[in-house]
Amino acid sequence: MPSSGLLIHFGVFLSLFCFRLSSGVVGPLPSTWDVLAPFPLGTRERGGDPLEAFGGIWRIPRADSSTYPSDIINGAKVGWTTVAADASDASVSVAFNASVVDWPLIEAWAGAAGAMFQGWALGDFTVSTAASYLVGCAGVNVFYIDGQQFNGDGYGAGWALSPVALTAGTHTFTVPFYGSETGGFGCSLAPLDTDLRLVGDVSPAAASSRPPLVVVLLFLLFLDRVVWYRC
Repeated sequence: MPSSGLLIHFGVFLSLFCFRLSSGVVGPLPSTWDVLAPFPLGTRERGGDPLEAFGGIWRIPRADSSTYPSDIINGAKVGWTTVAADASDASVSVAFNASVVDWPLIEAWAGAAGAMFQGWALGDFTVSTAASYLVGCAGVNVFYIDGQQFNGDGYGAGWALSPVALTAGTHTFTVPFYGSETGGFGCSLAPLDTDLRLVGDVSPAAASSRPPLVVVLLFLLFLDRVVWYRC
């Protein structure tokens, strides 16, 4: 028989399989972000963070006047800037014009790989109710909420959502992002709906055509019995 811990983990997986997003509004996602970029990034060098030489993003002051060395920016020093999120979908776009980075010069000797860069973005958001939420960030490999790590949705497929329990109050996204001349990402946050249905067709028409309770029958080969899970 499998251990109770294995069953608990399987139960969490099954809960995620059966969820659907609520249409409720969590307000708001960060309207502005504190951004520290650009730093050089090779095409196969993900994870090499120049800020680690100064203690890493968790130990340096946020949004102050400090500067950090960067090979690609004019003047060779990077400082904090403020970037506004798109008002329509809360996405974030970070671009550097010729007054900040001479991309043609860099690409003339380094090729397209020379235009790769990385950076960090920090944004605060507030939830009014302590509850469980679904969170995701598209366009990045990983992100953090209050220091807790989550997998990002690097390909923007819309499936890389994670559950998180948040207390009422202010919380912080910390997002390591990357790009080529222009970088960006988009985060989402929505409450977990208690009216759970199968993922795949959650349109109003489909929801109204289903019975209020969807019953999933799972035959688990490693169990000696049939397990019923209602969602």
